[in-house]
Amino acid sequence: SGVSFASVTLSDFNAAGQLTYVGSLTGAGVSSVNDTGIWRNSTLIARAGDAAPGTAVGVSFDSLGTPSLNAAGQVAFRATLTGTGGVTNSNNKGIWRDGTLIARDGDAAPGTGSGVSFIGILTPRINEAGQVLFGSLLTGSQVSSDNRVGIWRDTTLIVRSGQDALGTSGGVRIADFFSNPQFNA
Repeated sequence: SGVSFASVTLSDFNAAGQLTYVGSLTGAGVSSVNDTGIWRNSTLIARAGDAAPGTAVGVSFDSLGTPSLNAAGQVAFRATLTGTGGVTNSNNKGIWRDGTLIARDGDAAPGTGSGVSFIGILTPRINEAGQVLFGSLLTGSQVSSDNRVGIWRDTTLIVRSGQDALGTSGGVRIADFFSNPQFNA
């Protein structure tokens, strides 16, 4: 009660007529801690200041990235975290599909070997099957400038820099990725 939109930015829409948007809020009880949210139509998906699902007690959303929407109305988004539950600069970003944590900086990066973790998760995309695709930089003892980035579909590593480039011969390897990945249904 007493809270209204100060501004709204449309981010995505689907063939079913659903849309996602980021809104900044003003009014009673709104401060810089909780003045932003992500909505699907009139349903609040995430709000700055609220507890971040899949994280420790005391961890909340700090800032929310641009959401991605599929035909089923599922929403994927990137957020930064704050709080007393062990949040550091090494684990303060993550990706959620609706209320489910998919990946978080500082977590082990699936498919990359022991001791390798995410550090620098990028904006996600979601397809019609509800799969979340994202890229991330990597850190760990087995990471070098030759193999420091990868692309995942949910928790499956799709490709990593340093791997042999499919369809080539003679030791040609993937050097790097330069933008957020896209994919289809």
